[in-house]
Amino acid sequence: TQRRRVVLCAPAGARRRATARHRRHAPAHPGRAAAAHDVDAARQPRCAQSAQQPPGEKATTVPAISPAGRLIAYAAGRTYESSQLYLRAVDDFVTRPVAGSVNAMYPFFSPNGQTLMFFAGGKLRRTSVAGGAATDIASAPTPWGGTFDADGRIVYVSGLGSGLWRVSADGGTPEQLTKPDGAGAGY
Repeated sequence: TQRRRVVLCAPAGARRRATARHRRHAPAHPGRAAAAHDVDAARQPRCAQSAQQPPGEKATTVPAISPAGRLIAYAAGRTYESSQLYLRAVDDFVTRPVAGSVNAMYPFFSPNGQTLMFFAGGKLRRTSVAGGAATDIASAPTPWGGTFDADGRIVYVSGLGSGLWRVSADGGTPEQLTKPDGAGAGY
């Protein structure tokens, strides 16, 4: 079957280096410029810069990169409602679906990179990057993202105008950190 690639990352400065190299090595004959550039490009190390998706699927949320820079988590599907979270190593095109991640968005990694957090079905969820079932951590009806604080707890926004909330990475009762000013009109 035919597969579509979704670009997730690009090496910093790669385009600038290729353009400078092209100018430096471009022959006077315009028809030979592309050939000279192609030879230089063939010498560059290969980098897996995209992830393959089945036909008709697209990325449905921003990707997250693990702290060590070795894993990428992203959601993709035909629609947002049918999207699923995927994990892949940055040096490989092979993707692995994350169990229990239908309708997932805003993934983020724990500081050690072993745990993947995401929002799905009105909940903040947690799973191991090694695999296994996802577990609910807290309610998040219309989330806007999250991160880990210095103490290993999760700070997140459960909905527009809800303020910041904090909860243990193992779950528990969330604590409201901030309240929006102006009767819920801000953050």
